[in-house]
Amino acid sequence: MIGSKMEKSRFIYIGAFRLPDRNAAAHRVLNIGKAIRELGGEVSYIHEGRLVKIADVERVENSEPEAKSSFQKASILFRDFICGLKHVLHRNCTHIIVYNLPVVFYVPIFLVAKFSRVKVIADCTEWYDSLGDSVVKKLMKQIDVSCRMRVLNKFAYRVISISSLLNKYYQRNSILIPPLIDIQDSKWLLAMESSPPNGVAKKKINLFYGGDMGEGKDSLFDILYFLANEPSSIKSSVNIIIAGDITPKVKSEIQQYAYSLSIVFVGRIQHTAVLEYLSHCDYLVFFRKSTRANNAGFPTKFTEAFTMGVNIITNSTSDIGNFAGFENVTLVDKPSQMSNLDLSIKDKKNRISELNDYFDYRNYLAEIERLI
Repeated sequence: MIGSKMEKSRFIYIGAFRLPDRNAAAHRVLNIGKAIRELGGEVSYIHEGRLVKIADVERVENSEPEAKSSFQKASILFRDFICGLKHVLHRNCTHIIVYNLPVVFYVPIFLVAKFSRVKVIADCTEWYDSLGDSVVKKLMKQIDVSCRMRVLNKFAYRVISISSLLNKYYQRNSILIPPLIDIQDSKWLLAMESSPPNGVAKKKINLFYGGDMGEGKDSLFDILYFLANEPSSIKSSVNIIIAGDITPKVKSEIQQYAYSLSIVFVGRIQHTAVLEYLSHCDYLVFFRKSTRANNAGFPTKFTEAFTMGVNIITNSTSDIGNFAGFENVTLVDKPSQMSNLDLSIKDKKNRISELNDYFDYRNYLAEIERLI
């Protein structure tokens, strides 16, 4: 953008994102990068120990398998850290954006950036708790989270906050940016025009869930319990599709409802496949406890479903309550209010046929420009 304050600015992004689209973090940093580029800035990403320009992201191939253990994840981040440190030390950027980087890597980059007069920007999308961890892991995680959230981010030049909770916490240095999408990316229209994927029942009401269920995360059990106790006419008309890494324990608990409900597990699937399922399902469903961790974040799945006009059934956490007035959003705060879903499911609301550009990065250029 001619005349933008971002001209001649060079940004490097580093953190726990897996290009080109292997996790929600990658979608976020890529679309923020597109906004920076449109404003005249240069953007590159640290990926598997090397620098990748934004124009080359789509050609990136992952040489690493999907990291499962903490050691694998740490080894990938370590290579990225060394690469990022070198570029900051040699002043190959004017700004470095740190995406939820562990403190052990964040501190050296922060100090070297200060020495090199490179501005540090924190892209903050989480404030994790230590649920389900051992005592040692809880202590280590609490130290890491506290140092990053309460100390380092407060000394950053800017903080990109994904939610109002974080935006309020960091106040004047914060810029509120929810999960973003690129509505002109062909994958959205291709998904809308795709054929129904496996598991979608044409003559039933298809409910879709995508993500990783676990302690403190999303839960489907409230709606499963509700549906399992509905009349046969309701139960027989619903098909529930679950995508993502589900632990054997959680999967076993869900399968207890399979005797009366149609439940399909499709496992972990690519992002394009997620969009295809959304385009052919009638509802996205998920529920989250109102915890600091959940209120500090913002579910990318909500952004994607909202963009595609999918009807959404969820509870009011984070900033989701701001969407209560939209026709395709049904909010249920407590399990005791599940009866409110009865009419929604029976009536099967009509899908919105056009893409919604609410989360399109082009609508947030003014906010992104404040990074300078």
